[in-house]
Amino acid sequence: MLSFFKERKKKISTLFNDAPNTFKYSFTIQVKDVVFGIHTNQTSLGNYIKQTYQEFIVDKPADYVFNFHNHTKSVVIDVSENESYTYDFIQFFDTYFYYRYGKQEPIVDIALPSKFEFWEFENFFKIFISSISLKFNALLIHASAVVKDNEIILFSGQSGAGKSTIAGLSGYPIIHDDNILISHLGDGLFELETIPFKIPYKKNTFTGKIKGFYRLFQHDETFIRDIEKNKQLTHLLFGLWAFDHFGNKNTMQYNANVMKYCTEIVPHLKIKELYFTKTNDFLKLV
Repeated sequence: MLSFFKERKKKISTLFNDAPNTFKYSFTIQVKDVVFGIHTNQTSLGNYIKQTYQEFIVDKPADYVFNFHNHTKSVVIDVSENESYTYDFIQFFDTYFYYRYGKQEPIVDIALPSKFEFWEFENFFKIFISSISLKFNALLIHASAVVKDNEIILFSGQSGAGKSTIAGLSGYPIIHDDNILISHLGDGLFELETIPFKIPYKKNTFTGKIKGFYRLFQHDETFIRDIEKNKQLTHLLFGLWAFDHFGNKNTMQYNANVMKYCTEIVPHLKIKELYFTKTNDFLKLV
C-alpha cells in the first residue's frame, strides 16, 4: 500500500451521534464529473465550506454523501465488519477521523474530532478522491503545474520540497501549486483539473501535452538528472495521494489498476529529477 499515514493493526472503535434528520449546513461540491454532498452541524466547518469552496458549489444531486457528525462519547457503534458498512479511520499525526463507509450505498459517516484543523478535513477528502479517481480516468498527484508554450510542466515532491515556490518563481501561468487531477485522454494528451481542497481554491482546467515532469530536490546547485524508467515510475507512484481506503484497503486489485495506469502514462510524462536552489536558475533547463 502506498499510504503514508500510519495505521493501527487492531480492531478499532468509533463514535457517532445519532444520525440527525436534518443538518444546519448542506452543500454539494463538484470535482471533475463527481458531485459530493457534504452535511454538518459544525458551525465553523459549515462557514468555512461556504466561504472557501464557492467556485465548486453546484446545485446537483450528489454521487457521494458525507455526513460529518459532531464528536460525542454518548453513542458507541460496534465496528466489526457487516453487510452494510466498512469501519475504519484515517490518521493525521495525532488527529483521527473515524468513519463508516456504506458498501451498498455511497454514504460516508464521519465522527469529527473534538479538535481538528481545516487542512485535516481537506486531506480526508483528498484521500477519498484519490481512492475513487480511477473511476473517472484520473489520478490525484501531489504536484504543482504550470503552462509553458501551451504545454504542461509538473513539479512533484514531498511536503516542503518547493512545489509552490518553484511554480511561483517560474513566472508561468499556474494551474495549481499543490494538487492536480491528471487524466490521460490518449496520444499523449492530458487534462489537468484542480480540486477545491487546497489553497488556491480556484477552479481551473487545462488540456495539453506534458512538456516535463520533475521530481524536486533542494540542492546547492541547479541541475537536471535523467533517470531510468523504473525510477520514473517510482517517482510517479510516490507523488500520488494515498488510495488504499474506502473499499481498497483489503484488495490488491485497485493497486494493480493504479500501477497499470501509471505504467501506461509514464512514457508520456518525461519524468526527471530537478535539483534546484530556490532561485529561477532552473528556467533555462526546463
